[in-house]
Amino acid sequence: MMEFFDIDKLNENIQTSYEIFICSSSFEERCLSIPRKVSEYKLASEAIIFENVDSIEYVESNCGLLQELFLGCYSKVEVYLTDPIKSADNISEEFNKKWDRESSEEVLIDITTFTHETLLMVLAAMKRDYPNLKISCCYVNASEYAWDEPDQQKKWLSRGLRNEVRTILGYAGNMVPSKKTHLIVIVGYEYERAVQIIESMEPDAISLGYGSPTDAVTDKNKEANEQFAQLVRKVTVYYDDIPGFLISCDNPYKFRDRLLHRIEEIGNDYNIIIIPMNNKISTVGLALTCQKMPDIQLCYAPARVYNYQYYSKAGRNCYLFPLIEGE
Repeated sequence: MMEFFDIDKLNENIQTSYEIFICSSSFEERCLSIPRKVSEYKLASEAIIFENVDSIEYVESNCGLLQELFLGCYSKVEVYLTDPIKSADNISEEFNKKWDRESSEEVLIDITTFTHETLLMVLAAMKRDYPNLKISCCYVNASEYAWDEPDQQKKWLSRGLRNEVRTILGYAGNMVPSKKTHLIVIVGYEYERAVQIIESMEPDAISLGYGSPTDAVTDKNKEANEQFAQLVRKVTVYYDDIPGFLISCDNPYKFRDRLLHRIEEIGNDYNIIIIPMNNKISTVGLALTCQKMPDIQLCYAPARVYNYQYYSKAGRNCYLFPLIEGE
């Protein structure tokens, strides 16, 4: 069941005490919003803090603040934009210290500021190795993205590709060599990066999933996803037809169902590859989609540079939901 409330009401909406709270440090101040409440109201016994080593100069300050919030009851996992295999090894090593195959603890994950890749790897590791964990996810919205730029068409979150597009570990899918490739891009604000990904992958067909204005988590920018989806269509001149379809940005189960419907429309003649570029609620929905259709492949391409200074402003809207595969 999805719950939606003001961030100050987090303690009133949590009905259990969590053994483990998992969060990620970030250059976004938003990474502190939920941890501050979890710490203040002692909603978890222990924390696991993720830190991206490749962005250490931008994230170490907030990582230090997270460590202060959970002083004496936290552990840290180092992850890397440049080395997903090492990231996966570090994730597995830390999780193995906490749980075994039969563990059934209550776990809360603040999904807000993980990278898409790391979040998906975390969810894959939990499903594979610790199927009995009772996992809940929480997320705080951004009141505004690229907040220094008033022109919607000029807003940017990231630019360039750090390296080639790669398969996300745990989501290799089942690619049949005789089939053509249909690329689905879940579009956000990063339209330039999306175009570069499309050009580098050269798929046979493309679909663009963009956020429904009624399902947006940022009131000021409800129409931005559709605008940028249209812009991707305009600049990607290599394809005659690039159909778009609406996704849910505020409910992972609605997202899953809409994406499954689009995949059904595409049919069985294509290998399906999906690139997540919208918010983390939709990324969780993508993980749920792959649980239903494991043949899908998920890919990721780290950005060369992020809008570190003006990426986002923290909002007040908090989302809380259990991670239930069959819901």
